[in-house]
Amino acid sequence: MNDYKHIQQKLGQFIKRYHTNELIKGAILFATIFLLYGIITLLLEYFLWLNELGRSILFWLFVSISFLLLIRFIGIPLFKLFKFKKGLDEKEASSIIGAYFPEVGDKLTNLLQLAKNEQKSDLLLASIEQKSLEINPIPFHLAVNFKANLKYIKYVFIPIGIILLFWASGKITWFSDSYNRVIHYQTAYVPPAPFQFVILNDELTAIENEAFNLRIQTVGEVVPEDASIVINDESYYLQKKADLTFQYTFNQPKEDLTFKIQSSDVVSTPYRLKVIKAPKILNFKLNIDYPAYTNKTDETLESTGNITVPEGSRISWEINAANTKSIQFITKDTVVSFAAKEKLFTYNKTVFSNFDYKLSTNNESLKNYEELGFSVKSEADQYPKINLKEVVDSTNTETIYYLGQVSDDYGLKKLEIVYYPTNQEEAKKALILPVKKANFDQFYYTFPSGLALDDGVSYSYYFSITDNDPFRGGKKTKSKIFSYNRLLQSEREQQQLDQQRNSINNLDKTIKSTEAQKEELNKMLRLNKEKNNLNYSDKKKLENFIQRQKQQDQLMKKFSKNLEENLNDFEKEADKNEMNELLQERLERQQKELEKNEKLMEEIEKLSEKINKEELTKKLEELSKNNTNNKRNLEQLLELTKRYYVSSKTEKISKDLNELAKKQEELSKEKIDSLSKNKQQDIEEKYDNIKKQLDELEKENGALKKPFELERDKNLEQQTSDDLKNAGDEIQKQNNENAKKSQQNASQKMKKMAKQLSMSMQGSSTESLNEDVEMLRQILDNLLQFSLDQESLMDRFYNIEDDNPNIANYLKRQNDLRALFKHVDDSLFSLSLRQPKMSEVINKNITDVYYNIDKSLEAFAETNYYIGVSNQQYAITATNELSDFLSDILDNLQQSMSQGGGQGSGQEMQLPDIIQSQEQLNQQMQEGMQQQKEGEQGKEGEQEKGGSEQQNGNTLDEQMSEELYNLFQQQQELRQALEKQLNNKKGEGKSGNEEQLLRQMERIENDLLEKGFNNETLQRMIRLKHQLLKLDDATFQQGENKERKSETNTKNYTNNLQNQTPDIQQYFNQVEILNRQSLPLRQIYKRKVQQYFKTDD
Repeated sequence: MNDYKHIQQKLGQFIKRYHTNELIKGAILFATIFLLYGIITLLLEYFLWLNELGRSILFWLFVSISFLLLIRFIGIPLFKLFKFKKGLDEKEASSIIGAYFPEVGDKLTNLLQLAKNEQKSDLLLASIEQKSLEINPIPFHLAVNFKANLKYIKYVFIPIGIILLFWASGKITWFSDSYNRVIHYQTAYVPPAPFQFVILNDELTAIENEAFNLRIQTVGEVVPEDASIVINDESYYLQKKADLTFQYTFNQPKEDLTFKIQSSDVVSTPYRLKVIKAPKILNFKLNIDYPAYTNKTDETLESTGNITVPEGSRISWEINAANTKSIQFITKDTVVSFAAKEKLFTYNKTVFSNFDYKLSTNNESLKNYEELGFSVKSEADQYPKINLKEVVDSTNTETIYYLGQVSDDYGLKKLEIVYYPTNQEEAKKALILPVKKANFDQFYYTFPSGLALDDGVSYSYYFSITDNDPFRGGKKTKSKIFSYNRLLQSEREQQQLDQQRNSINNLDKTIKSTEAQKEELNKMLRLNKEKNNLNYSDKKKLENFIQRQKQQDQLMKKFSKNLEENLNDFEKEADKNEMNELLQERLERQQKELEKNEKLMEEIEKLSEKINKEELTKKLEELSKNNTNNKRNLEQLLELTKRYYVSSKTEKISKDLNELAKKQEELSKEKIDSLSKNKQQDIEEKYDNIKKQLDELEKENGALKKPFELERDKNLEQQTSDDLKNAGDEIQKQNNENAKKSQQNASQKMKKMAKQLSMSMQGSSTESLNEDVEMLRQILDNLLQFSLDQESLMDRFYNIEDDNPNIANYLKRQNDLRALFKHVDDSLFSLSLRQPKMSEVINKNITDVYYNIDKSLEAFAETNYYIGVSNQQYAITATNELSDFLSDILDNLQQSMSQGGGQGSGQEMQLPDIIQSQEQLNQQMQEGMQQQKEGEQGKEGEQEKGGSEQQNGNTLDEQMSEELYNLFQQQQELRQALEKQLNNKKGEGKSGNEEQLLRQMERIENDLLEKGFNNETLQRMIRLKHQLLKLDDATFQQGENKERKSETNTKNYTNNLQNQTPDIQQYFNQVEILNRQSLPLRQIYKRKVQQYFKTDD
């Protein structure tokens, strides 16, 4: 039993050791949790800065939790240790020991159960003793290991480390301050400000009206997110900078002010900003007195100190300032004070050079407070500038057009063209050209108009512009030097002939190309009639045709224009020629017809886009008529121009032969010297050149439809060549007598050749005229017969029925009449190739006859007899108009044949009679226009009505045509009467106004034929009457005193300058020219404008 008791004793020791171990473990855990919870509590108080209630809850919560932790981890283990509370019993202890010692297992538990058995048998006791003896050696206390609690000690170092960390960082006061507030939770505490405001500016002093930047820094543990400034009870946010400072700008402070800074509940002490009055300029003016030579008006500039003025200008500065004691004028080497009078400060200075200056303001508080920097530029008078554009006339290389732009900074004085024979500058001459007295002008000049140039001399020339600089006597600028070779008269004529030949060749090629275009047009007409709708391919063909037609019209227009200009040059160089004038007039009218064709092409193009089939067909037929007319006109013009070219060239060769003969005759009278051989050789070369021209003339004459019968004696030409050669040989041999004889023979033979050419041309013209008159008579007879037959045939168709068996015969008769008219047409066309008086009016009538006959045949084929008869009537009207016109031409030709045979016996019309007759013609024109207007209104219902109403419309048209032609004849008679009156003036020629008056009457005649009754022609006739009245008044004044004699302008002077004519302007691109004199620009802007015009191209 002793062993059992010993085991019981060991169990009691084990239980005591077990509870001691629990107490140690609880103490470690309590310390850890207590410290951590205390740290959390103190930090909560530090950051939350709780009030009394919050701190009371925090304190008692801490106490309560700490007490509970103390009971749990220390009190309970201690009570069990001292057995104030039931702790571990022997059975629970035996289980722990059995689990720790495997050899014990359940033995100790079984032993305790056997010992508690109340039936104490020997066997039981023996068993208890035996088991006790087995267990007794085992040390039960080893089942409780105190070292196992060491793993909980590391948790204690966590709060201890936190406390040491705060201590090391110097923030241990966080715990102490919070501990005091928590312990004394009933005491009220005010939290301290986390930061303070510090002004970083050295002085709180601002300048009036100048921005003042206030810089603020916060000192403390906290940097506020924002802050504001309070001024006069108004709050404004401060601007936070990257360096954690704040800034506020006082914009233009005017008076002292008080402010304070605040952020949340933190408010600074009040501060005061002191404001100093600053000197300031209220008004700034510059009074500029310009020198007289600039012609500039004195001016005043405000609010600017930078200025550019002409040299010698006097500038006066006037400044109004406030809070200012003095103002200084500071330059590079001087400082001058303004004169002061109250608030006005003044200073004067005359400018001769460029300089920079400053204006400095001062008062008692601020010295050199404000320095304003400016500059003054003095401009010396610049040289004038001249820019030229040069264009050579394409039809006359001796005519050169110039477009010039001249400019100067202050004014132009003189523009001139200076010319002199090349390498003889000492013989230079000048022609003054008009120029505006402004600082810019544009001029046109046609060289060599107004210049006295000698033929065959090479000239140099340039343009010179002079400005109005008085100090330097006017500065000049010259253009580049141009060269010009003045041709001899014969060379100019030859050049014109060559140009005319080129124009003829170009026009000839263009006319030949019209045949293909005509075929294409006929195809388009057939295509448009045969198809109801044009497909894409057909439309493309029509589009291509329109483009080719436009190109062809442009070529014709271009070559016609060149030909007209060339003929005009011929008229300038030579005496007036009737054929030349007629050709020019026809070419001018042809130009208008081509322009009408262009408009018609535009209409066709629009119709082709709209697919208006009927209108398109109508316009294409009209185009076909126009093309036929134009082709005939151009063929006639071409042949007439060729004839004129041949006659002009013949005349020129004749003239050249006479001049060469004269030169040879003069050389024969000179004494033979060293230069004689060269002079004779020059004549021989020129004669060889004339022979070549004669060969060319013969070919060109042979190419005419009806060549002139030019007489050319080849033997005489060869004899002349031999005489010229012999003269050269004799000169070389120094045989004066034989040389002179050969020269004289050559001279006489060249004169004879010239006379033969001239006479043969005159004889051929006379013979041709006789033939033309006879042919024209025959044509008129045929036309009369055609008209009668056509009218008879029209009468038969007028009342014809559909079942008339003679319709086929009538149609055959109509075709026969058309063939008859074709013979008349061929004869007229052949005649028109020789007679320029056969104008395009004839071609128009011929085309109308063909057109209306063809239309009548189409109408008869469709049994539209009324329409066919109407077309026949139009054909008869055109035939009658053609007959009347040809009859007048015949009268003119016969008058030309009998010219010089007498003046007639009738009484001549005087100028008052002519004026009265013109007034009557004007009234007839107005009546005719009214009738035409009524007739057009009556025709509007013509297609809806038939029978007699259509016949009445045709009769009206015929009547109107007859009245128009009578009006034309009367107007022509008035012109002839006026021309006779002007020619009969004693000792006087026709003036320029009288020539213009006659041309105006001729133009009215042409308008009557071409345009009929229209308002434009009427207005021309009214203006003509006024011109006649002026002429009558001038004639009356001259006749008042027969003894009066004008002595003014006894010298003949012609102003040939052509500076501003529209003819020149067409050679240059027209740009808008800015007249800078008319704009009130400052000098700097004037220079910019000038620079713009320089670089505009």
